[in-house]
Amino acid sequence: MTGREDEFLDSLIDNFCTIIASKIMDKMHKSAETTVNTDNSITVDTEELQKRLHCGSSTAVEIGTAAGARIKVGKRVLWYVKNVDEYLNRIAGDYENM
Repeated sequence: MTGREDEFLDSLIDNFCTIIASKIMDKMHKSAETTVNTDNSITVDTEELQKRLHCGSSTAVEIGTAAGARIKVGKRVLWYVKNVDEYLNRIAGDYENM
């Protein structure tokens, strides 16, 4: 092999190693992220309320507001899960009695 071929292969190997190391670091970072179990949470944010209710943002906000569950802390809005649960049980009972 010529000197140029050796340089090219060295460069190629360096780039390959850099890419592999980056991918390994990404995977390590993702696996280190903790997930929070919100099943027993007292409050949830709007995104989590959407997930719990299986609905969009505006519907989740409408239900949370009707339940009197909105808690504002600075700019952050949280939803008191107990109020939402009680509200849903109450309106579900209304439909059962129809």
